[in-house]
Amino acid sequence: MPQPVADRVGIVLCRGRCCGPTEPRHAEALRAFCAEHPAAVQLQITGCLDRCTQSSVVVLRPSRAGRRRCGRPVWLGHIDEAALVLLQQWVNAGGPGRAPIPAGLVAHKIRRSRTRLPAGL
Repeated sequence: MPQPVADRVGIVLCRGRCCGPTEPRHAEALRAFCAEHPAAVQLQITGCLDRCTQSSVVVLRPSRAGRRRCGRPVWLGHIDEAALVLLQQWVNAGGPGRAPIPAGLVAHKIRRSRTRLPAGL
């Protein structure tokens, strides 16, 4: 049985007008990954996160345990196949607050927008 949403790492995937049409395979890869790991991760697909020049954009939210260890949401942009693999490895290791960001994802970190993230993760 999956953990409550707050106990899972949250992945928010932008599917706004710029992110949506450019890389649909990223959404499919993340859906498949989340389906394989329902106790560890919760995927939420949202509209525009206002970082269109940096698409594809993903926000990785810490689990409850990660937040207790001062983990904060991490905004990632210019996501490609290699970054998706690293993101999945980071989630498997516990995500923000529970495991350090993989070195290969550091270059993908972007500033968060002022757009409010969807509730529920």
